[in-house]
Order: sequence, then C-alpha cells, then structure tokens
Amino acid sequence: MSSDDMHGAASAPEAGRGLAAADRVPLYLFGLTLLVIVAFVAGVAQFEATECSGPEDGECDMAAFGGIFWALCAFTAGVVAIVVAEVVRAVRRRTGRAPAGVR
Repeated sequence: MSSDDMHGAASAPEAGRGLAAADRVPLYLFGLTLLVIVAFVAGVAQFEATECSGPEDGECDMAAFGGIFWALCAFTAGVVAIVVAEVVRAVRRRTGRAPAGVR
C-alpha cells in the first residue's frame, strides 16, 4: 500500500488533474468580465488623457467609444487565450502528458 493510498491523497479520480470543465467556466467568465471592465476604464482614461487635453477640449464626448474599443479588443484577446488554454489542455490530456508540476 502506498503512502498516497493510506492518506487518501490520490483516491479521487481527478486528483492532481486540475479543475473540471464545469469548475473552469465560472472562473473564465469572471476573469473575462474583470478584464473587459478594466480595459474599458483604461480605454476611457487613455482617450481622455490624449484627446481632451487641448485648448479646445478635443472630443471628450467620444471617450466612451475609446473605452468600448479597448474592451472589445480585451474581450477578443481573452477569448483567444481561453481557447488556446483549452486546446493545450486537451492535447496534453490526449497525448498523456501531464502539465508541469503535476505527477
């Protein structure tokens, strides 16, 4: 009997294999939502700093569109990152290679 069997560390079928897909989805949604909000605020701030700082006050009313553009770019990058992470995960699972740090 191994030490893992005695302590129950490896008795669960998913032990050491990371989170299940149903557990990853809410984390992905939370992270993506947070990324989009931060990108929107950063886009608005950047637009206001560059376009509203003139003697005629520039186009300050367009700052929301700058934020929306940044948010859309962040959303697209986040979705691509999630897809790449899931593809890498599936390939590793299919080839039998465990992620780094997992035995």
